[in-house]
Amino acid sequence: MGFCSGSVRLMLGHDSNVYFLGDIDMYVQHKKEDCCGCSACMTMCPAKCITMKRDEEGFLYPEIDETKCLHCGMCQKVCDFNKIHDWDAMPQPKAYAAKQKSDLERAKSQSGGMFAALSDVVLEMGGVVYGAGYDEEWNVMHKRAETKEARDEMRGSKYVQSDIRDTFRRVLEDLSKGRTVLFSGTHCQCAGLKSLAEMRHARTEKLFLVDIVCHGVPSPKIYQAYMEFMKKKHKGEIERFNFRNKGKFGWHSHVESAIIKGKEYDTELYVDLFYGHNALRSSCHQCPYKHTVHVTDITVSDFWGIEKWAPDFDDNKGVSLVLLNTSKGNDLFETAKKRLYYREAQIKDCIQPPLQHPFPRPATRERFWRDFETKSFEYVLAHYTHHYGWRTYTKKAVKCVLKAVLPRPAIEVLKKLRGR
Repeated sequence: MGFCSGSVRLMLGHDSNVYFLGDIDMYVQHKKEDCCGCSACMTMCPAKCITMKRDEEGFLYPEIDETKCLHCGMCQKVCDFNKIHDWDAMPQPKAYAAKQKSDLERAKSQSGGMFAALSDVVLEMGGVVYGAGYDEEWNVMHKRAETKEARDEMRGSKYVQSDIRDTFRRVLEDLSKGRTVLFSGTHCQCAGLKSLAEMRHARTEKLFLVDIVCHGVPSPKIYQAYMEFMKKKHKGEIERFNFRNKGKFGWHSHVESAIIKGKEYDTELYVDLFYGHNALRSSCHQCPYKHTVHVTDITVSDFWGIEKWAPDFDDNKGVSLVLLNTSKGNDLFETAKKRLYYREAQIKDCIQPPLQHPFPRPATRERFWRDFETKSFEYVLAHYTHHYGWRTYTKKAVKCVLKAVLPRPAIEVLKKLRGR
């Protein structure tokens, strides 16, 4: 960690691996890995001198206007990402496998429909819900909803970092008016909001924080490059987009789908970039929140491994993992139970890599970004994905369809025949 005097306007340089936050007497220079981009510092700043600016990879970092800075240090104090958490000293959460009783409701969600079930409770008590939605250009951003119809845009996974914008400020305003609020986001976003609400002495008893088990957040710049690639390839605007087409390929698959000029196009190109980890935010590779213990009220995720632990509960339509981290979260889940089929589980039954450790920074990351900036997106797809080319994709698509329609015993027979 280095230091820089506060005599000039400090901002994130495009070729820099650092950003700056104000301290009482000086600006502290942090590595980019130290910032998750939650924007709590921007909202906390009493002088309103912090704005969030995108770097060359498309991720948001704080920029300080030194001419307005009070040198109060509040931006650093509110930062939960850099606090020390003794996770092992905290109690383990209660774990459940859960899915909505309504197949129709579950079909609208990416896994078991837990976000909808929990947010329905809050909306029915006159509360408001915040979650990730889209703007008119398919950029992912956090939105506010007071109705189930508006909330439905927030359903479904979105594998890209959402833009918080002024969401934290609006949450604080709702809490100050006595409204019940459910905020859904990544663990780092929820932790930032929690720290901010506590420092602002907000009515946190009215705030439900629901985080998703996060693999890591890919760059919005890569996501938009993929969307532009799809529009150019299929000569039209994207009318609808699904990061994981569960309805067509089944819950256990991961195929993205875009509707262009009324026709559906399915690929596994974006998911390849996602799981390649080159496009993840730098802070994701040293994320402090990769643990079974979370600072939120409820943690939700796909219940990967349910087919081994409770195969009779898995119909390939989606099962959610639910971790109840607080008594407040437990109360909300109890109210939502009338909408659910559920089973209590043990932590050992539902452990998955993002609940254990962050994914390491790939050795190819710098080369990936250099190629992205200097070569075509087709070149990036050809060199950093497994599914660029119609032969490869067709074979994979057929495999996914067979998995979705064939019973598991038949699939096992096919696997044995293929292995001969």
